[in-house]
Amino acid sequence: MTQVEARMRALAERAKQGLAAIAGVEMKTNMQPELSGGVVKFKLRNVPTKRAYDALWQRHRIATSSTAAGESEGIRFSPHIYNSAAQIDAAVAAVRELAG
Repeated sequence: MTQVEARMRALAERAKQGLAAIAGVEMKTNMQPELSGGVVKFKLRNVPTKRAYDALWQRHRIATSSTAAGESEGIRFSPHIYNSAAQIDAAVAAVRELAG
């Protein structure tokens, strides 16, 4: 279980760092590793959440979850042990494309 958690946290950290580097992204997940787990939540400042959610699936087949409104509005990635670093990088690249 320790190795599973470490892998999940490493992938989440990779996603957080990649997403935070995109100018049009507002991070919802805390960037401090001790204050976040394997869920990575963000919002695109200039793209409606529903449109971003749909585009990630339709253009890239990236499955996410979303919250449509309120303080928690945004898109959620949930990387886990079965994901690869390459998949995380591809997801970040897809968000970068959407952010324009």
